[in-house]
Amino acid sequence: MSSTALIFEREELHEGKVVTLAIKYSSNKKYVYLSNNGGTEPILTQVQAITFDRQGDAILFTVRFLNGVEKVGKWTIP
Repeated sequence: MSSTALIFEREELHEGKVVTLAIKYSSNKKYVYLSNNGGTEPILTQVQAITFDRQGDAILFTVRFLNGVEKVGKWTIP
């Protein structure tokens, strides 16, 4: 994990292999996207900045959009 990317491995049960799954920020395209096994999927658009911070069993993130709105979220790590 870095301040602008959340990267982890998960097991693909249907193929039994480990692949890298990442949530990253593209500063030139201004979006946050999911990168999975070579593909990408935008999940937030019009993003000015995002930061990730691990606290115990949770990932806290703060997103600032181009219009100035800032949102805070939390993912719990199973």
